[in-house]
Amino acid sequence: MLQRGTLYLWWKKNVFAIFFWVLFALSIFVRVWQFPHIPGGFNQDEAAAAYESYSLLETGQDKWGNPYPAYFPGLGDGQSVLMSYLSVPFIKVFGLSIFSARLAELVCGILMIPLIYLILREFDRRVALVGVAFVGLTPWHWMLSRWALDANILPFFTALAVFALVKALKTQKKSWILATLPLFALAFYAYGIAILVLPPFLLIIAILFYPYWKQQYKTWLVSALIALIIGFPFLLYAVKNYVFHANFWWEKYLPFTSPLLIANRLEQKPGYLMQNVQFSQRGFDDGTIYNTIPGFNVLFWIVQPFALFGLFWIGQKMLIWWQNRRTQNLPLETIFVVWFLVSLTPLLIFDVNINRANSLYMPLILIGAYGVIGAYDRLSKYPIAQKMAAAVLSIYFIVQVVLFFQVYFYTYNDIIARPNRIGLDQAIAATPAPTRELPVLITGFPINYSFVGVYARFDPHQFHTDSDVTNDGSYYQVSRMGQYFLKPELVQNYAQYYYVAHRDNHEACVGMRTKITHYYDIEQGLCNTLTAVNN
Repeated sequence: MLQRGTLYLWWKKNVFAIFFWVLFALSIFVRVWQFPHIPGGFNQDEAAAAYESYSLLETGQDKWGNPYPAYFPGLGDGQSVLMSYLSVPFIKVFGLSIFSARLAELVCGILMIPLIYLILREFDRRVALVGVAFVGLTPWHWMLSRWALDANILPFFTALAVFALVKALKTQKKSWILATLPLFALAFYAYGIAILVLPPFLLIIAILFYPYWKQQYKTWLVSALIALIIGFPFLLYAVKNYVFHANFWWEKYLPFTSPLLIANRLEQKPGYLMQNVQFSQRGFDDGTIYNTIPGFNVLFWIVQPFALFGLFWIGQKMLIWWQNRRTQNLPLETIFVVWFLVSLTPLLIFDVNINRANSLYMPLILIGAYGVIGAYDRLSKYPIAQKMAAAVLSIYFIVQVVLFFQVYFYTYNDIIARPNRIGLDQAIAATPAPTRELPVLITGFPINYSFVGVYARFDPHQFHTDSDVTNDGSYYQVSRMGQYFLKPELVQNYAQYYYVAHRDNHEACVGMRTKITHYYDIEQGLCNTLTAVNN
């Protein structure tokens, strides 16, 4: 009896730690197993970000020749820089590859799990465990952690800043205060859409929590000054591109650049509201196979309904505060509600997809975790119903995780093969290096120059000096990188050339099927234009 009692006391003392470490281990496993082979191949934005990292490493400039930019020109309408800068040391150590390009996001994805626990533990350990399960094992963050889209790190850096904010307001410690605003400044570099979300968030928080920060206003001012220094390059980029549309004479003295873009995403015409309402009604499912798998909702249809409960119960706390505002402080959970509401801003402006709505899911998950525990507590008068509800929800969640695991790890690469151009890296590697007499034609898919840059390890110095680049007023177009030709018309005067293309794309060399030397989803072969037959 004593041993059983001792075991019970040990379990009661350590149950939260045990559940956290089990959930954390499972979350790590679904992120690292078969990494980086699932998803196979490379998304075009991943390839672009990876080549930016490689160019920064080799030249100190982006691929267009801008020294240490605060924002990449990208295709012409801009691309966030933080992912690429974080990837530089990984590429330095491991070389340029899909593995090294995805490591920064993988690390951020893993660190997000304990970070969410630390945020919610400030309020309720049970809520923290639910939050860990939601972040760690739902498709949205599971998939996000395994591929290197620049937008994918915004949730982590925003959550990191929110954690510092909660600690600063709760403890009033100078160290947390000094860290808070600089972390928010850093988040601007994670994804450009932060410019629509973070300024109103910080303004509303400053107004609502005035009684908190007025006690340490001098420290907050120092924090703001540090944040201004960190955020100045991004601020300069924003002012140049969205206000003045011009360079300033004094920029040449700065240790970084803020390039002018040839296209502006904020100038998109509004009119997407109803489309975005439908996106929300679908459970934030945009139907793209980069972010979702058919048959599974990005949040398993668990988070969304419980987020409504969470909003209701946090709203009740806020109402009680309002009735007693002279004697009570505003509950810190209000931060999650404000975060959620300002994250809806892009839905009023852009045609959003899962990536553009990345700032929305984390506060939704935090509030949803509150909703689960709130619903559980309100069933306390009915213990049998309480246990049954908890069991049903747990079983449903586990079944969804198991089913998604099977589809993701055993069939997802078949789904993503064509969009991610699985096999292109092997096809390019199997193609002999181009020469002046025997160039290589790579065509048939967008932004092919980024893939050539990564898979051929094309020297960024040479890209700056020996490439044909034009812009059509909206996007940059690259037709040649050394002797890699990216448009079919460039090889018309060559008797022979190597050709790399998808097996269904033979507009440049129809008769190549009989001369394949390497075959995956991409076929590569030596093409003789004199004997090619249009069949």
